[in-house]
Amino acid sequence: MKRFLFFTLLLAGISQGLYAQSAEDLVNSAIEKANKKDYTAAITDCDSAVVLDPGSVKAFYTRGFAKSSLGRYTDAIKDYDQAIELDPTFTVLYINRGNAKDELGHFTDAIADFSQAIVLEPRSAIAYNNRGIAKNSLGRYADAIADFDEAIVLLPKFEPAYNNRGHAKINLKQYVEAKADFDMAIALFPKFTKAFNNRGLAKDFLGDYAGAIADLNQAIALDPKCAEAFNNRAHVENELKHYNEALEDCNQALALIPKYPDAFYNRGVATSNLGNYANAIADFDQTVTLDPKYIDAYYGRANAKGKAENYSGAIDDYNEVLKLDPKYMDAYVGRANARVKTGKNDEALRDLDQAVTINPNYASVFGARGAIKISMKNYNNAIPDLDRAIAIDPKYAEAYLNRAIAKNNLGMSAEAVADYDLAIKLDPKSVLAYNGRGEAKNKLNRFAEAISDFSQAIALDPKLASAYQNRGFAYYKLGSTKLNYRKAIADYNIAVQLGGSDFKPTFNYQEIAVAALDKPTTKGQ
Repeated sequence: MKRFLFFTLLLAGISQGLYAQSAEDLVNSAIEKANKKDYTAAITDCDSAVVLDPGSVKAFYTRGFAKSSLGRYTDAIKDYDQAIELDPTFTVLYINRGNAKDELGHFTDAIADFSQAIVLEPRSAIAYNNRGIAKNSLGRYADAIADFDEAIVLLPKFEPAYNNRGHAKINLKQYVEAKADFDMAIALFPKFTKAFNNRGLAKDFLGDYAGAIADLNQAIALDPKCAEAFNNRAHVENELKHYNEALEDCNQALALIPKYPDAFYNRGVATSNLGNYANAIADFDQTVTLDPKYIDAYYGRANAKGKAENYSGAIDDYNEVLKLDPKYMDAYVGRANARVKTGKNDEALRDLDQAVTINPNYASVFGARGAIKISMKNYNNAIPDLDRAIAIDPKYAEAYLNRAIAKNNLGMSAEAVADYDLAIKLDPKSVLAYNGRGEAKNKLNRFAEAISDFSQAIALDPKLASAYQNRGFAYYKLGSTKLNYRKAIADYNIAVQLGGSDFKPTFNYQEIAVAALDKPTTKGQ
């Protein structure tokens, strides 16, 4: 899943020198206008200045600065080129030209400019900082950190360098160290919106969701137009399963930046989890339109299509994921599950066999392969896969659940109960685990305990027909009192109502229970 991190690109200040008088007046006027962010007027003054003095380095430099500030980076580079041709020893020109190239994504060329600036001025913290940013963009994270280190040595209270070094450390998954850098940036500048945003991300990666929310709240308080902070907060809300809150934050981010792929993606995640698969698919469509290589969006769209029972569409998207990244393990799992839904069990198993050869230590692959074998009633061969899944990830609740199902179907009901216990401990809201444990206890003649489990399953899902049928059977087997038989009949009737035409009871105990009501029973009517 993608997360936004700020970089701080610094434009060096404009210095003054001696030039032809009339041109100088115009350039000084341009500088004053640029300082007031009236960049268009500044450019007009510089245009006049270079007509009067075509050799004015200051005019080309100031015009380049103004154009860059307006996002006209290609035009700015041309002005910096002209200024450098006139004065190849002017360090600031290389820094600002490097910045413009960085903005255009020309990172290698930007590094060359920052390196030349360092040759001319070896103690330029700004040049080291900005070269580190370009290296980070190229994935050269260790090299980037070395540049940020040097910037901090040269300027120990240079808060952007701490912020940017933290960014590089996040890319290296050094989240604790990254957080320490963001802490320092904030200590040096307590209103550093970008550092609060980035520290929120580091805390998100560390699982400190409350801390992440607090930092992102602060970023938004400092800058209510910080779309990235809204988006990142949405990501944390999704992690917390606060999908409505995530949806609101994504909407806010998109109101600020209408073509924001990350926000469309996070909104798709939220809407999919809220069960609105059509809207989720539309959001993932927007994401990949804006960024055709946004791999997580293809994966999210595949999952949403699968939930909407568009299994062929889901398979197409999983194929796209694996084309972009042949080692995306969850895509093999998802595609296998979609193939099972279309009756292609053998193809599904081949998918998972291939995934195992790529990564033999990925729990979900073994878990999915075990589940497919269970669906094929191949219980004996399912158990080793589920054993392996649990060995890799001892907190894999679904693997315990499926292993319990396999064991119960093999007549190993006591062992099944033990696995159901672990599944429920890891996932206390697992309806299937309570229902399954009740079934295993029924087989063990532990009917009172079974009734308790079925009741819990019904409390979690009042429309689960099988839980009513199973509880009715337990009441019937418990017998002894007419009350139990009445409860058995009532549960059976509810199961029939909920199950409709698809309801096929394995044992019609209703008739026997009705007959039992006519026989003498013990006390307890």
